[in-house]
Amino acid sequence: MSASSRLRSARLKAVVALRFRRFSAKVAGIRAADAAARRRAVRGGDRTLRLPSSVIVRVTERCFLRCRMCGQNGDRGRLRDVSPSERRVFQAGILERVIEEMGTWPVKPLLKLTGGEPLVEREMVLAGLERATALGIVTKLNSNGVLLAGEDLARRVVRSGLDHLSISLDGPPEVHDRLRGREGTYEAALEGIRNVRRYSRESRGGRPMILVSAVISSLNQGRLLDLARGLAAADVDWLNLQFLHFTTAENADAARRAMAGIFGRTEDPWDAFANEDLAAGVDAPALAREIEAILGEPLPFPVSVLGIGGLSARHIEAYYHRIEAPLGDRLCPMPYNAAFLVPPGRMVLCIDNPFLHYADLERASLVEGWHAGPAAEFRRALAGHFGREKTNFPQCRRCNWRFN
Repeated sequence: MSASSRLRSARLKAVVALRFRRFSAKVAGIRAADAAARRRAVRGGDRTLRLPSSVIVRVTERCFLRCRMCGQNGDRGRLRDVSPSERRVFQAGILERVIEEMGTWPVKPLLKLTGGEPLVEREMVLAGLERATALGIVTKLNSNGVLLAGEDLARRVVRSGLDHLSISLDGPPEVHDRLRGREGTYEAALEGIRNVRRYSRESRGGRPMILVSAVISSLNQGRLLDLARGLAAADVDWLNLQFLHFTTAENADAARRAMAGIFGRTEDPWDAFANEDLAAGVDAPALAREIEAILGEPLPFPVSVLGIGGLSARHIEAYYHRIEAPLGDRLCPMPYNAAFLVPPGRMVLCIDNPFLHYADLERASLVEGWHAGPAAEFRRALAGHFGREKTNFPQCRRCNWRFN
């Protein structure tokens, strides 16, 4: 990436940060809190734990797509054989109470709503976003974007006061549709982006910031530059290229043994992320060149590729092909700094492992759950493991919560 490209990218990022000051300030605060959480955990375990800087809610397990790499609905996903009627949904009353509680905190966390596809539960999501905005809470919504092709829903999402909208697109139309398992999803998502942008301009509020996130695998490598160029006219604010969240069968067994030894739990979701085929086919030198080309392209929005220590062929090779190789030496801050909530109303240490829960929000407040004994036990175990091994648990090796 040339010096002029780096300068241009920095300028674009600064412009976006200025336009969306509220969200940008909150993200900067979370990054600082993550760094502080790492230091506190390594020094003293759970003793100086603060309230979470972000609260991430899986609103629903339901989704109408079947994305190849998804740990819920993908080819190996833990919910692939579960009917829509059997999938769990977060209790609206609990979400309402959690948001009210967050609104009383002296430093309010980021509220992130995800799924499944959260907009399947549109009324609960819209009510939650509206109330959070009224309480001064910064909000983020993850979506596949398809339902936003409906103008009424797009208008209501904008009017809710949402700060940040993250839309998943994994390539140009034919690539994205194949990965999502349904024809027409790219065009529907693009129409959704246009609708949200149009209504945000009409409202003159400027929000939400629209980010497109693309997961890099062997199925879309070589088409990412086409995606970036195709988005140039879509009026998005940011493009993020995200490395695949995956594990291997051998690593899943190691994670299972580790969790059983520490917590006595054998139920886990790690086989759902054993997408070795999607990682093995990645050509590291070619991907490094492709990313360099995207970063050098004169796009109207900034591009980020976060977190694995470098974007050289050597770093990419280690990420996708040598899962035993540790990338970075930082403790995962999420259990110390983020509260994950899953249906129907439980707190978990990792949103991708809904079986290891530590509080039931039907019986406990968010603060009570955050300081509950099982949560403290997990945090101490993770910090102790990191202190001894200088790495996180086996299931964390290629987790995009850490790298992105």
